[in-house]
Amino acid sequence: MDKKTIFGVLATLLIVLMVPGYGLWDGLVRQKTAKEGFLASDAQRGVETYIQFCVSCHGPDGQGKVDPQYIGLPLNPIYRNQLGLDELGADVARKTIARGRPGTAMPAWSVEEDGDLKDYHIRDLVTFLTTWEKAEHLLKEALAHRAAAATPIAAPTPTPAVPATPGPAAADPAVARGKALITGQGCGACHTIAGVPGAAGAIGPKLDGIATAAANRKPGLSAAQYIEESIREPAAFTAQGFPAGVMPKLSLSDAQVRDLVAFLLSLK
Repeated sequence: MDKKTIFGVLATLLIVLMVPGYGLWDGLVRQKTAKEGFLASDAQRGVETYIQFCVSCHGPDGQGKVDPQYIGLPLNPIYRNQLGLDELGADVARKTIARGRPGTAMPAWSVEEDGDLKDYHIRDLVTFLTTWEKAEHLLKEALAHRAAAATPIAAPTPTPAVPATPGPAAADPAVARGKALITGQGCGACHTIAGVPGAAGAIGPKLDGIATAAANRKPGLSAAQYIEESIREPAAFTAQGFPAGVMPKLSLSDAQVRDLVAFLLSLK
C-alpha cells in the first residue's frame, strides 16, 4: 500500500472518529446553553416574586438586617458573609419560604400553609436566591424599571370621619400583648407606628390613627371588623396608594388576632 493510500485511509478514519465527537460536543453545548436560558427565565420570574413579597423585609440589595431598616436575614452572599451565615442552599431556602420560621417575623408563604406562593413561584424564587451573584443584575434592572415607571398617586379625597368604636384603655393587657405582637411579627418593617420602636416602614399605610380611619375604609364594616379582616385576609382590601398582595397572612391564633385588634383600636 503506497503512502497516498495510507494517508487517505488514515484521513478517512480520523473523519469517522471526529464526526460523532463533534456531534456529542455540539449537543452538550446546546444542552448547556438551553439550561442556562431556562435558569435565566426562572431567575427573572423569581426576581418579580422577590420584589413583590420579599424586598420589604430583606431589602433591594438583599442586605436584610445588616441595614437596620430591614428585619429579614440577608440573602445577598456578600452580606451573609458579614454576619457569618452559611451559603444559602436550595433546600433550606425552599423549606424556609414554604413553611416560614416559627417564632420569627418570617411567615409561611406556601399555599399549603395558607400563603400566597404556589410551588412554581417558590421554585423560581429559590433559583434567583441561589444564583444571586449571577442574577443580581436582573433585580437591579427590574427595580430601576419600576422606579422609572412610578407615578405619584393622588391622595384619596377625605371623607367625613365616623366616630370609631372606643378603643381599649391603655392599661388593658390585650393592648400590651398586641403591641408586643406588632414588634415580634415585624409589622414595623412595612408600617409606621408612633411609639413602637423601629416601626418606620413605608411599604404599607401608617397605622397611627387607624382606629378612626378604619371605620371609613370599607362600607358595612366597623373599625374592629375592618382591622380583623385586614389581619386575617390581607388581600381583601388594599388602601389607596399602596401595592396589593404585599402583606402576608400571619399564622396567628384567634387570641393573638384579638390582641392585635385591641392594640390597633387604641391608635386613635
